[in-house]
Amino acid sequence: MLKNVFNIIAILLSIIAISVFCFTEYFISIIAYYKNADSNFVIYGYPKRILWANELEWYAIITLITLILVVLFSNYKLRKSIVNKKLTKYFIFFIYILTVLITIHNHEPWTDEAHAWLLAKEFTFSNFFTLTQYEIMPPLWLIILIPIAKLGLTYAVMNYLNGIIVIIGMGFFFLRSHLCFKIRTLILFSYPFLFEYPIIARTYGIALLLLFIISSVYNYRLRRPLLFSFLLGMLSMTNVFMIFPALLLGIYFIAEIVINQLSKIKIITNALFFFISFFISVYSVMIPKDSIYSGYFVHSTIENILCFLTSYYIHMPNIATINIVILIPFSIIGLSIFVFIVSRINLLFFKLFLILSFLWFFYIISFRYGGDLRHYLLFFVIIISTLWIAKQNGALNFKINNFVFTILMTVSAYFGLHSVYNDIKYDFCGSKRFANYINKNNIQKDKFYCIGGQVICAVMPYMPQTKFVFLSDLKEHSYIKRNYEWTRNKNEYYNLQTILKKDDLIISNVLLDSTKYLVKLKYHSNKMVFERGSYFWLYQKL
Repeated sequence: MLKNVFNIIAILLSIIAISVFCFTEYFISIIAYYKNADSNFVIYGYPKRILWANELEWYAIITLITLILVVLFSNYKLRKSIVNKKLTKYFIFFIYILTVLITIHNHEPWTDEAHAWLLAKEFTFSNFFTLTQYEIMPPLWLIILIPIAKLGLTYAVMNYLNGIIVIIGMGFFFLRSHLCFKIRTLILFSYPFLFEYPIIARTYGIALLLLFIISSVYNYRLRRPLLFSFLLGMLSMTNVFMIFPALLLGIYFIAEIVINQLSKIKIITNALFFFISFFISVYSVMIPKDSIYSGYFVHSTIENILCFLTSYYIHMPNIATINIVILIPFSIIGLSIFVFIVSRINLLFFKLFLILSFLWFFYIISFRYGGDLRHYLLFFVIIISTLWIAKQNGALNFKINNFVFTILMTVSAYFGLHSVYNDIKYDFCGSKRFANYINKNNIQKDKFYCIGGQVICAVMPYMPQTKFVFLSDLKEHSYIKRNYEWTRNKNEYYNLQTILKKDDLIISNVLLDSTKYLVKLKYHSNKMVFERGSYFWLYQKL
């Protein structure tokens, strides 16, 4: 009894600490706004007259929901006395599905989401690998999007499809995994699985689904070897971070079917199926010579590395803004937690699998392309999958419902619910609001001139019949190719002053000096809270 009270008090204190941190951040932002910002700007999407009572009310609600999730489902007897265990599971999962779908309905896709859609629309058999190689993106997500985009279905279908993919994956995890009920519930509502992967439509949601299906059917892999090879092959085709972990699992599985003396036809079939998928993935991310990533060896910072070592266990959306001095001790803790997890798994292959996967992530983030929160969190998904497999095989030498893990998942659930609230209340990106203004006001939209590079892609799916001419090279683009020619064109402002004619319309994701460039501001989107989103301004040449 005393232990439960202590747990509850500790969880409550951690949530209060997070709330204080968040309020401090907003308070600093508001001070900066009043001192420096233009009157048209809204820092973090918060209006000038902030209703502190309203903000406190929502923080109280989010905190209360998080506490209920922890307390109500932490004790089996308490759960059993309230309602049947199976009904409880399905009810909680129904709440999860409802939350995800409501958030998707209120989500505004940002640049990276939009660009995948634009690439799918531009697909031809001749340019397929060109599209993937400049994006450094294995082809599975693009293959899924191509028929949807080519059939002319609405842009929103992409986000709902991604959400359904993640919901199915979380269904496998929540309803089938052998981890304790409390931890499964907290993980279900944690930041990666409630917001980052189901709401933001990227290739990472498919990786989550495949990893959890692989964990679910792992003990039956020798009975259904072709299915298992198919899953591993598809996993390698999701994103660059999954190529090497999929290779490790594939080689180990093929060795297993050889040792277990399956027929030669089955061995050859499984090996061919996996390695064909694997080599397609590798070829699809071979960087062209004129790519902006060609020749890069270090495309990262020490902050990227520290954020990776911290973010895989502390799922804080704005962790990249934290001072490096604060990140260092948390990174050391992250390494210690990883070593502890590895030491407690009694399956030699999965010890090696976690260590080598960690080194692969570290290499990609440190020495190749850098990384962001969505990349760091993929390693957390790998850890969860590995713990699931170890647990169901009796090879896990510690209780996964320990106090530290509960605290970490409670913090993550808090940020998950808070991100959902922000996405419903504020714009994730200004693109949808901007496009709606253009469409509703019948603004001439045959052609727009654009300043801001790839960021403008966030607007383009909403106006499929419109031509977008970029002032960097005065060419019409339906998507952006990440090559040196594109990045070296720095003529936007010169062309704005010399080439454009009176009344030409300009879309920009940066604020222009109206007197310097002789433009008139017609509209700007300013209701946004997420750092990944973008503001958009509409100008008219004078």
